[in-house]
Amino acid sequence: MGRIHRRYGGMGIASVGAEPLQLPGRPEAERVRPRTAPRAVERVDRRRASVRRLGRPLLPGGTPMTRFRARDRRRGVALLIVLGILTMALGVCYAMLRGQSTSSMIERNQGRLDDARSAALTGVSIALAKMHTTAWSGVGSSLTGNLNTGLSYRATFAAGDASLDSADADYADLPYRVTVQSVGTAVDPSNPSIASTHAVDVVVQLVPRAMAALPAKWSTIQNHTVFQWGTDPFTFEMPARIEGDVHAQGAFALAPSYPTQDSRPFKGHIDEIAVYNKALTDSEILAIQSAAATPPQNAQDVVAGYGPIAYWRCDEAAGAATAADSAGANPGAYVGAKSGDANKPFWGAGSSAQFDGFNDHIRCGRPDVATSAFTVLCWFRADSFPSGDQHLVCKALGPSDADQYWMLGTTIKSGARRLKFGLRTSHGWKDVTANSGDLFAGVWTFAAATYDGSKLRVYKDGTMESLIGHSGTITANANAFLCIGDTPPGSPRTQLLRDERAMQLARETDMRPVTGTWRAPVGAIDAETLTFLRDDLGAGSATISADTSAPVTIPGGVGSYQLFSGGPIYKIPDPGGSIENATLAADPSTNPLGFRRHQGNVDIKDSVTGTGTLFLESPGDLGFKGTGTNWSSVLLPAIDGESNRRRYPAFIVAGSVVVEKSSVAAQVSGAVVAGNRFEAKDRTDVSPGITINGRVVSASFQFGKRKGTPTNANDWRSYAQSFLLQTTLPYFPGWLASNPDIDVAPLWTIRPDPAGHVDQWPDLTQPVFVPRTGDGGLRWRVVSWREGTGP
Repeated sequence: MGRIHRRYGGMGIASVGAEPLQLPGRPEAERVRPRTAPRAVERVDRRRASVRRLGRPLLPGGTPMTRFRARDRRRGVALLIVLGILTMALGVCYAMLRGQSTSSMIERNQGRLDDARSAALTGVSIALAKMHTTAWSGVGSSLTGNLNTGLSYRATFAAGDASLDSADADYADLPYRVTVQSVGTAVDPSNPSIASTHAVDVVVQLVPRAMAALPAKWSTIQNHTVFQWGTDPFTFEMPARIEGDVHAQGAFALAPSYPTQDSRPFKGHIDEIAVYNKALTDSEILAIQSAAATPPQNAQDVVAGYGPIAYWRCDEAAGAATAADSAGANPGAYVGAKSGDANKPFWGAGSSAQFDGFNDHIRCGRPDVATSAFTVLCWFRADSFPSGDQHLVCKALGPSDADQYWMLGTTIKSGARRLKFGLRTSHGWKDVTANSGDLFAGVWTFAAATYDGSKLRVYKDGTMESLIGHSGTITANANAFLCIGDTPPGSPRTQLLRDERAMQLARETDMRPVTGTWRAPVGAIDAETLTFLRDDLGAGSATISADTSAPVTIPGGVGSYQLFSGGPIYKIPDPGGSIENATLAADPSTNPLGFRRHQGNVDIKDSVTGTGTLFLESPGDLGFKGTGTNWSSVLLPAIDGESNRRRYPAFIVAGSVVVEKSSVAAQVSGAVVAGNRFEAKDRTDVSPGITINGRVVSASFQFGKRKGTPTNANDWRSYAQSFLLQTTLPYFPGWLASNPDIDVAPLWTIRPDPAGHVDQWPDLTQPVFVPRTGDGGLRWRVVSWREGTGP
């Protein structure tokens, strides 16, 4: 009863022997069995009756609802609130506990990821440091390390860069790149089956700082366009061209076949040249000599007083271009001859003209003496006398008697050097040689010759030495030039070379065969060639020591190469003995330097494009036998601190390099090295030949002639004469080019690389790039960096 009372607000409920009490809203099965006395039941019944009268419902136990409604509703709501609060509290507690667990798990996972990244970064750092030492094992190797319990890294090295393909602008850098991948791993110490990884991919590129050591003589080679170490003659026919300096051990033969050089040049000084259209008498000749020999030494006044039709005093200052004619209208042009020399025959003479004895002269127009009387005189001082004739003053079309109109010179008679005078009249050519009056070098001599219509006379120092009969009217030729110091029209070879120099000075096409300094041992360049180089071409010469040892050793038996220590090894392919209609390119993935090798001869025929270096091992020869050849060596990455990039030679040949005689048109960019000979054969057609933008190194050199170019001396004199007679074209090369049968454009051209690239000699026994002294290893730069959560 006490329990029931507390539950229902103090109302006692009891039942005795009655039916179970039906509580509102509860099924019969849940009726409460009566447990109280009958008296209690009666009280309940009375209460119910009372309630029914009032129309109020009863609560279980018979209590009217109106009496307990507000208070019990409040108690129910409070109970529900308490239960809700308890539920919420339990949910919050659970959520907090669950959140704390998740947060703890996240923190552990993030910690492992951070540890894995730290391990990967440590691995990258160690790997990159390793690459900067000589202890690096190279591509394909790996590094591993344990940093702590459950914490480790593994770094690998792979050749190349997977992000590059052939379409990329940087694809040529592929062989110089290495991909370093470092994977860091962190294992959960409480559960070894749980691990986190982090990967770092770093692409680095080699920073070239040094290359293999060069041969001892390579620096000398680098200073020359052409380098010859053998003693065979260096034969250089025209038209050909070498731009830059030459190092040659053999004798230099410049244009030995053509143009010709067959005039009668004088070596020494000549002064006070006069021509008269009358024959001076013996006394007048002696008076001139006396005026020169005795004070006041005014011989020039005496010469002028006899009325010459032309008088070249040669008193011009040094460097003058024109020799004035003080008596007429025939000024002379100094052609190689030097004006203003201090040597003079007598006190009154201002100066004299100097001649080198090879090709110098003064060209004085084309004056004629259309009479039957004639006198020519001059003073001369010979430096030496050659074996043949020398012409002091001459009007002619060439050196032979048939081409001459008159001349005064020297010759050999009875084993002595004597004066000689010749004249062409209507009755033909005659000459007279002095019977006495020997001539000596280093002595000023007064020479004179006269023709009076019946006799030829020759005088030495005012004394007649010989005479001979002759008659007729002096023959004139308005096309024949008068020259002082040589036979007209002079040397065609010299005319060509000097005009090529003039064109270069005028900033027109430079066609000179040699442009730089020619270095050779003493005696390897003769005196005439020296004048060609220095005076005519504006080039130069220098003396070097005789040294015939080979400056390089041609590589042999090497089938592979490596760009850097630890890098990939590339096999050198064999192109075969004949290359035609082919493109041989360098491949950054398989053959980045484009090296190719062959043991034996190789012929390069039509339509060949090559990039790289072709090695021909002993006894291989290389033959250029086709047109459409373009070959260039590969440019190497720039050395750190150098502005010009290096490259290996285009061709390295144990034997000879031969440019065949016909159907050759080749362009080569890169050095050419031949262990035996570099030969450009005589041309049999007009194909362009070969141009080499790079150095040529060989034991022997021979440049042949061009097809169709005449070698006959008469032809070349005719060319020179015809050129001098016209006034439209100022330069002999230009005039020759207008002749369809003659082409003076160079067939062979060798010149330094226009871009200034530096030639490097290969040492295939070691990598191309090596550590610089003091570096302790190779150097690299980072190209790209990528990170992720796994390999």
